[in-house]
Amino acid sequence: MQMNPMLWLLVRIAIVIFWICGGVLGGWPPVAMPIGWILLVGTVCVLWPLLGGRYLVLGIYRKLPADCVWLRPCWMTSPFHSEQPFQFFHLSGYSFLSFGVASLLRETWEARAVPDAVPSELFVGFFGLGMLIGMYWAIAAQRERFVLAARAPVQRADGSAHSAERLL
Repeated sequence: MQMNPMLWLLVRIAIVIFWICGGVLGGWPPVAMPIGWILLVGTVCVLWPLLGGRYLVLGIYRKLPADCVWLRPCWMTSPFHSEQPFQFFHLSGYSFLSFGVASLLRETWEARAVPDAVPSELFVGFFGLGMLIGMYWAIAAQRERFVLAARAPVQRADGSAHSAERLL
């Protein structure tokens, strides 16, 4: 059963809004630590998913059959298709990044006077940023394999080609 691409867009927007609300309403206490530790933990939170997205998730694509189409992440495509893991990581990365930015804006608005403290949710935002950078780095490295969903030819069992709308 195929779903209207606009419905997938609305599903993705609803999920991101959910994460933004979580960042705005967040209940985690700020983390007070020296700036050096904040930078170290933030760097690890960016590098871990960056390298994982670049090498591990791209490895999932390489294990797929050779005739399988690799779709670029798109807001109008299902993020839950098992043969397109970057669709899920695209949604997750933007959700986590939105969560972290919303929490940072909340802390700025509340102007808590805790020296050297950052909202702990900000590290989730760093993780999302790393996911997105790693994903787009992998796509850039394999540019010739990734196609836009609307242009993706897919082979049917009888050998004829059709568009990748079945993945939308």
